[in-house]
Amino acid sequence: SKADYVILSKRFHTLLIAGIPVLGANDDDATRRLIELIDELYDRRVNVIVSATAPAESLYQGKRLQLDFQRLISRMHEFASWDYIALTHRP
Repeated sequence: SKADYVILSKRFHTLLIAGIPVLGANDDDATRRLIELIDELYDRRVNVIVSATAPAESLYQGKRLQLDFQRLISRMHEFASWDYIALTHRP
């Protein structure tokens, strides 16, 4: 839940998210939760290391959440930038 994501983002400076699968139209609920998690981690400047079964641009195969998922992709790329890594965590 969103409350759990807030707790995680306040407590940890760095998180590893492993094994993100390709998400289809039938996975919109899981996709929405992933987007909410990434948004919260990004807002609190948590360093995030991600491993997935496909490149970020290919992870979401649905249509409904495409715009929100584009934001997630942008943030995932930013997580790897030195500028983002240098930011101070906001607990």
